[in-house]
Amino acid sequence: MPIAIRLKVLGEQHPHTANSYHNVAACLDRQGKHREAMPLFRRALAICLKVLGEQHPDTADSYNGVAACLDRQGKHREAMPLSAVPSTSA
Repeated sequence: MPIAIRLKVLGEQHPHTANSYHNVAACLDRQGKHREAMPLFRRALAICLKVLGEQHPDTADSYNGVAACLDRQGKHREAMPLSAVPSTSA
């Protein structure tokens, strides 16, 4: 479901909205558009932290998304502490 629809129906602070942000960010990141992806990864992470908490698997995935995007930008020192969060992705 597109982000615009989730924003309208569910609002900004909903886990499904965070998931949409994360998915769009991941797509941009895979296209090499890291600078465009980063704000969306960070927004997804902020929503997850607020509505799901630090220990939720989706929050861990969001941390890993931010870390991977930072790593691909050569920002390894910034990425390292974030990537230490265990992923639930296979």
